[in-house]
Amino acid sequence: MSLTNVTIDNGGLHRPETRAANVYLTAGLHNILLLYGDATGSSTLVLEYQGPGLTRQLVPTGILCTGIQPERPVASNLAYSPHMAARVEGTTGVSSLPELASSSAIAAFVIANAPALPAGITINTDNGRLAVDGTVPLGTYSVDVAVTNAGGNATFQDAFVFTVAPAPPAGCAKNAPNGSPPTAGLYGEYYTGYFDDDPTFFETNTPLITRLEPGLNYTTDDGWGNVLPPADNTLLDPDHYSARYRGSISLPTAGSYTFYLTSDDASYLWLDNAARMSPLRIGQAAINNGKRHKPTTESVTLTLAAGLHDFVVLFGEDTGANQLVLEYEGPGIARQPLPGGITCSAFTGQPLPVKLVRFEATPSGSYVNIEWATAQEVNSLKYVVERSRNGAVFETVESRPALGNSTQAQTYRLTDRAPLPGLSYYRLRQIDKDGKESFSAVVVVQVSKPNALTAAVFPNPNRGSFSVRVQQITAEPAQLELVNMQGQVVYRQQLPAAAIAEYDLKVPGLAVGLYQLRLSSATGVATQKVVIE
Repeated sequence: MSLTNVTIDNGGLHRPETRAANVYLTAGLHNILLLYGDATGSSTLVLEYQGPGLTRQLVPTGILCTGIQPERPVASNLAYSPHMAARVEGTTGVSSLPELASSSAIAAFVIANAPALPAGITINTDNGRLAVDGTVPLGTYSVDVAVTNAGGNATFQDAFVFTVAPAPPAGCAKNAPNGSPPTAGLYGEYYTGYFDDDPTFFETNTPLITRLEPGLNYTTDDGWGNVLPPADNTLLDPDHYSARYRGSISLPTAGSYTFYLTSDDASYLWLDNAARMSPLRIGQAAINNGKRHKPTTESVTLTLAAGLHDFVVLFGEDTGANQLVLEYEGPGIARQPLPGGITCSAFTGQPLPVKLVRFEATPSGSYVNIEWATAQEVNSLKYVVERSRNGAVFETVESRPALGNSTQAQTYRLTDRAPLPGLSYYRLRQIDKDGKESFSAVVVVQVSKPNALTAAVFPNPNRGSFSVRVQQITAEPAQLELVNMQGQVVYRQQLPAAAIAEYDLKVPGLAVGLYQLRLSSATGVATQKVVIE
């Protein structure tokens, strides 16, 4: 005896509530087992039934028997794989053939809850294949299947789910993960156990429930429908389960969008290229609302192009409250739960190209430092930095190999050590592996004309022993002098011709104080302060 195969679950502490189940039964005797418990408050227990030619009524004493019938080998383990099929309204579809175990030949397959379903949902009585026709209206329909063999009949509740949904947004053409044609909505999968912030959980476990979700707006503990199993506890407060939602969303215009993800416990959101990774990587999540916690909202603001964007949401419920809400807002759109009409049950299958988020060229002395950053890269071969005197004709400065494919932010740097003097223009050329090219915006840089003669002193301050680095545009002889605050030359040295040279000086006996080092040559004059300690 187990709650996993209970016909009616009205468990937990609660006031009087009624729950029902549709069961297909053959004529004759059927064993029945009722469990009841009362803690405090009212004590109510009522068993009713209805069936062919019978209105709803109390089960009469005259049809009950105290004897237990011997166990009969009925069919077991009925399963359709996949468990769900979605269709656009007005179209037809079928399920896969069921698998089951039976010790005797199957006499018939029957839809046990047929009165509660539209007439357009039917079953092949010989092989159990279910079908939906174009007359079935929008909605989600859980089909109970009864199987009869020589031992009697067995009813399998929620054996298969048909969802008839609106058409997907424009451009969503690939099939959902289970092979169903794309529709509006998200492809949802429900697993036993808490995934404990490990995305590989969803790659190594099998979902017990798959269904199409119109959106993610579960604000109450009892608003999830029947997720027992994979969840445990009660229908009113399911615990210890995890869910994955996949698909794409269609944004009407380009601009800044904010997404809000509320959950108890862990939840994560991935977008675009990051959503296509297998397994998903926590560090690439657009929203990280992980770990066990009470209802908490996290958000992210992103600049996104118009059109379809792939996304994945992971959710895990341990114990306590179980809530999950995905909201968004954007250009002309007030904050609201993500509407089902802009969602698609399938990925686009199209990775985004290189997304350049920054290109900068900054003068630094006689050099120009260049830096650029990407948010993602797809099929990228290399980057080429180019410069121009007039902003029209460009020449190559240097190139860098691209990472190729990445969903993480990347930063690249190089230095132009021989920039053009005065005003110049820089741009970045990005080249794909298939030969396609794209260019960044042009950046304007002003490079000052380098000094003809410079001198640098180190260490400074010092105790009369220091080095002097001399740099001039042409190799000329130079004279070096050290002058005190009274204008007196306290040290003089002739330097040989050199464009760049470094000299070690020792000038003993200098009084503590401030001096001026003066360097002169045919290229000009340079001075530096020198502090003697």
